[in-house]
Amino acid sequence: MFCFLNFRKTFVDVGFPKGILIRGFDDVLIAGEGRKQLRSLRYHAPEEIDVRKLEEVLKAVASLT
Repeated sequence: MFCFLNFRKTFVDVGFPKGILIRGFDDVLIAGEGRKQLRSLRYHAPEEIDVRKLEEVLKAVASLT
């Protein structure tokens, strides 16, 4: 699995099952409690989405496969 969307009442996560392997994005990737490998980008509102950063993370994840 490349990535997934996790919809909650107050936010949306773009999750990466092997996110621990993504380098250079510790400032935006959330580890969360109990997550050993999973990392995610979390957005509470559409205005928070930095499209450039999202594209960079997606490209980094794609290079892992």
